[in-house]
Formats: sequence, C-alpha cells, structure tokens
Amino acid sequence: MIMLAIALLLQVAPEQDAPMTDEALIAYASAPFDRWDAPSRGRFVIGKHNGITVVADFSCSDLCPNYTTRVIHYDVAPGHACDRIGAMTSFIHVPYGMSMHQEPFCVPKVLAHQLGHPIAAGQYFWAFAREVKSMIGREKR
Repeated sequence: MIMLAIALLLQVAPEQDAPMTDEALIAYASAPFDRWDAPSRGRFVIGKHNGITVVADFSCSDLCPNYTTRVIHYDVAPGHACDRIGAMTSFIHVPYGMSMHQEPFCVPKVLAHQLGHPIAAGQYFWAFAREVKSMIGREKR
C-alpha cells in the first residue's frame, strides 16, 4: 500500500525546474495530499508553468496537521504584477490562529477556471467548520 502511494506521488509531483503543462498543473492541484506527511508550514517550488515559478504553500495554525491547507500559486506578488503575467489574483482562506482569514495569491488562470477554486484542500476545512458550527449551535440550545 505504501509503495503504491509513493508511486502515485512520483507520477504527480513535478521536478522543481521542470516545465509544467496545464494538464500537469491541474493534476498536481487535483491530487490529494496526506496532511500527516505534508509539512505543516512552508513554501515549496513545484515547477514552472509558462516560464513562471509555481509554488505550493502549506499552512496550518492551531490544529496541525489536521487542518493543513495547500495553496498552489505563482511565485509572483498578487495585484498588478499578477495581472501583467496573465494570472488571477484570488483571495483564498488560510488558517490563522483558531480561525481563517483571506490572503491574496497570484493563481494560474487554468487552476481558477478548471478547478473552480485554486485549492481543493480548503474545502476540507470548510466542511469541518460547518460541522463545528452546527455542534456549537446544538450546545446553545
């Protein structure tokens, strides 16, 4: 089982300086990651898309590694610099203390359009947040 997981990861994880096609970028962003094996914090270069460095940021705050999120984006400042390269500035929820806050990231358009949201990992957190909110609502009754 472990060997299968390693083989799948090697198929999806690109080399740092390797050029990435739209399909490779979508495959990497769509692939689940193991929160227990992923770093709880840090930025890692995953390749180059259209000649621009693509990074994966792993972020966690209070309940690591359970709620580690992964944001895949260009290593370019959001805003005007992002617009100049034809990407999109997206505000993405990331862990901060015991809650979440939005941070701007320069996201490849192919991820924003293809996936509907640049990070699939954040969906897991929001499912948990809804569950906690419903539990708190039951306690108040």
